[in-house]
This record gives sequence, C-alpha cells and structure tokens, in this order.
Amino acid sequence: MTSDINTDMDLCPSKYRLFDILENFWNYTITKPSKKIDGVEYTTINLIEHEMSDKEIQNVIVPNDSVNVFHHTEGQSRHIRNIEQLCELGYVLHNNISDLWKGKFFPYWLYDYKMALRYRNTHLNHQINFVPKLLCLNARPMWHRFFVVEWLYKKKWIDNKVALVSMLDRYNCRKMEVPQVRNGVTLTHAQFQLEIFKQKWKECKLPKDTFVEDLILNDKYLILDKSVDELHKNDRSHDGRLYSETSVSIVTETIADGMDGCFITEKTWKPFFNLHFPIFISQPGVVKFLKNFGLDLFDDLIDNSYDDYLDSEIRFIKALNESQELLKKISNFDKKQKIEYSDRLLKNQQILLYKKIEGEFWV
Repeated sequence: MTSDINTDMDLCPSKYRLFDILENFWNYTITKPSKKIDGVEYTTINLIEHEMSDKEIQNVIVPNDSVNVFHHTEGQSRHIRNIEQLCELGYVLHNNISDLWKGKFFPYWLYDYKMALRYRNTHLNHQINFVPKLLCLNARPMWHRFFVVEWLYKKKWIDNKVALVSMLDRYNCRKMEVPQVRNGVTLTHAQFQLEIFKQKWKECKLPKDTFVEDLILNDKYLILDKSVDELHKNDRSHDGRLYSETSVSIVTETIADGMDGCFITEKTWKPFFNLHFPIFISQPGVVKFLKNFGLDLFDDLIDNSYDDYLDSEIRFIKALNESQELLKKISNFDKKQKIEYSDRLLKNQQILLYKKIEGEFWV
C-alpha cells in the first residue's frame, strides 16, 4: 500500500503518526481502485485531515485511481462539516462511537497512545500493587473536571493522598489576553470555552467549597508529574509510577456531557494500558462500547450502571460514589482475588497492546 498524505492538521500533528498507524496496522478489505507495480498491488490513499469549509468540500474530486479518506481525530459534530456529503466523496473516519453518526468510528487515539509509548517517552506501567488509591489526570480546566476535583476535595482524598490529582492549563487558556495561534489552535476559542465551563460550574447542583474557586480565580494548579510548561512540550508522556502507586483511574474525558454521541480519546484507553480499574466521567455509552470492543469492565466488582444515566450530574455522582466503593473492595482483596484480578487486568493490557485495525471499520 502507498499513501499520499494531504494534511495540514496542526492541532494534532499526525502527518507521520497517522501514516505510521495506517502502515503498521492496515488490515481491511474494501472495493478500491488499485494498481500493480512490479507485480505488487498498491492502493493510493488521499488522506485529508483538516476541517474543510463548504467551498473546499465542493472542490473535492472523486479520483478514479485512488481513495479519499477524510480523517478527523475529533468526535464532535462542530468539527466535521457536512459529514453526509463527505461520505459520498470517500471514507470518513472519526472518533465518535455513536451509531447515529455517519462515517466510521476509527480508534485513532488508541493507536496514538501506542505511538506515544514508542516515541514520546511515555512509560507503561507493569506493576499491580492493589493500592487503594485513585488517579485523576486533568490537563485542561473544564467544568466536569471542576466537579470531580471538588467532590474529591470534600472527601479529603486530595489532602490525604487517597487521590492523586492534577489540574493544569493546557493551551494557557486562563492566562491568554490577546489572540494567539499555537499549533493551529486559536487560543481565544479555548478562553471562550473556559468561560462557558466556569458558568456551567456555577450552575451545577454540587455543593461547593472554596477549593475549586481558588484554583479558577487565582490561576493555581494541582501538579503531579509535570508542570504546565512541561505539559505544553509533551502532553502524552507520563510517569508510570502514577499508575503503580494507585489502582483506580477516574477518567475525565474531553467531553462528558451533551447528546452528541460519545467522543473518546486516549484518556479512555490509558487505564487499560496501565493495569487500572476505570471509572468514567464521560458521555453515556462508553462502558457498553468498551465491553463490545472486547475489554473487561469488571462488572462483578464495579456497578457500571452509572454509564446509563443521561443526566450528567447524576451520572457523575453515581460514578464517583462507585469509585469510593471500589477502593473499599480493593483494600479487602484476599490473595485469591489479587491473582484473579491481576490476570484480568493483564489481559486488558495485552488486548490493547496487540490490537490491530480490522475490516469492520471499513465495511
């Protein structure tokens, strides 16, 4: 297979990352134009990643000798214009698992994390210690992350180190005062989003202390393995000890509310790669999807019914309460249970380490 790369997606500079992913994991069957060179059959892929304007879409040509693939690392409708029209011009890949979306879900962020393990100083955890503590990583301030941090603070888990929590400021959206563009992202948009998150935080029903307010108003951070500056240089790497010193990940996904399907990123995959029990602060449906993907969600240990609730705040509270119950159970594990759950955690890790793209994504 050969690929013609046509991308200017600076937000997620995947010109070579995605190329590597497709080259290393390509395994599908579609009716496609191909050509033979020295007896070898090739397919040329025109890979288009940037968000296209209406005018750009109108100018797209359906080639006779190659295939158009429109790839979007995002999973929000505002990032993909006229998806129905794009589907008529080629294949559309995106990161929304909802059946209501046109195109195909493509687990880009799963493979992106695997590339980070290979190239970006990301250290995989290989230890299972069943420490009754949890990990909650937050690179960017968002209202559902404020919600989680406030809940953890009220439990005194942050002060008592039961919860290892970060709250940083990716894109520096709390400090930017003039429009700037970094890696193709207009930071004033991030600022605008932050103002929306602050308002949603004020409106949510969770009783509030001054802890999160202090973080927001006084530009304070919760730092674990990296500073804000280090985050900007490499937002994929992490210290494997964060996972070996904890057992449960509270995953605060990029999007955790709304009815726009369910968008998943590398955050969803990281607990499985790093031998953790996961609790998701995400859009509804992620647990069901991951089960269908072949992963163990530990239904005998975790009441995953929180994933079914459409009301975001109810879903968050039920998920967080379940994290508390889970820590209690882990602290009481006997030797037999530790052996059983070690095997199951390792199986999840192995599934993702050796998972390949299959034809189902292209049918």
